[in-house]
Amino acid sequence: MKWSCRGTTSPAGGLRVPPDATLTPRTRLRLARPIVEQGWTGTAAAKMVMVAAKTARKWAQRYRNESAAGMADRSSRPQHSPTRTPGHLVHRIVRLRWRMRLGPVQIGGRLGLPASTVHAVLTRCRINRLSRIDRVTGEPLRRYEHDHPGSLLHVDVTKFGNIPDGGGHRFVGRAQGDRNRAATPGKPRNPKIGTAFVHTVLDDHSRVAYAEIHAPGPTGLKNGSIERFHRTLADGWAYARSYPSETLPRAALPGWLHFYDHHRPHSSTGGKPPVTRLTNLPGHHT
Repeated sequence: MKWSCRGTTSPAGGLRVPPDATLTPRTRLRLARPIVEQGWTGTAAAKMVMVAAKTARKWAQRYRNESAAGMADRSSRPQHSPTRTPGHLVHRIVRLRWRMRLGPVQIGGRLGLPASTVHAVLTRCRINRLSRIDRVTGEPLRRYEHDHPGSLLHVDVTKFGNIPDGGGHRFVGRAQGDRNRAATPGKPRNPKIGTAFVHTVLDDHSRVAYAEIHAPGPTGLKNGSIERFHRTLADGWAYARSYPSETLPRAALPGWLHFYDHHRPHSSTGGKPPVTRLTNLPGHHT
């Protein structure tokens, strides 16, 4: 995917100025010449084009120093930006944003960068709005939470297609994925190899999550928190990488849950892992 972080600027790096704007290079010259060549005051020249006298004196001084060439647009970009995020980090930030749709807190946690730095890069690259809206409904996110762990548990069941031997179509392509499904042992004549039903529980206050894969069961309580967790589950575990068989993602689920609960920064918990909000862990009480 191609991307660019360049803004809308002139070739010199300054803003594009319409030719009929108040202070085009031509108007600046018309403003400065009477002051320098005819002895007008800055106030009198400023009234002619309806600008401040300070502005008129500025362009007159530049005309004295550089003649007509000094009336051209100049870049507002600093010559040196020692604190600017290096290009290779910008590339990694954008890659994580597009491929995994992570927010500034999660990207910063992965790359060892402040979330503010990541947000500045995303804003400059014009891809900073994913964190402000719900990706399904398009509505602004409305954060809410109960006041202590265990006061409300969200329970639900989500499902993911089982992965055929050799990998699924998301990573190997549709044609090869179909061949892999047809060749998977136990389902030689049926291209549909089944569905994994992931039973999930999410604590409302801490956002600590637990999940197990079982047979189909009744759907529990649905709301925004657990549905967003299911999307995180899909991005971070189910579709995060290519699995050559169904046994591998099932084996990886406990490890991913441990990462989510104990190490992954969460935006609703102040950029800390969900487990930091639990109050009954060893060391929390004396």
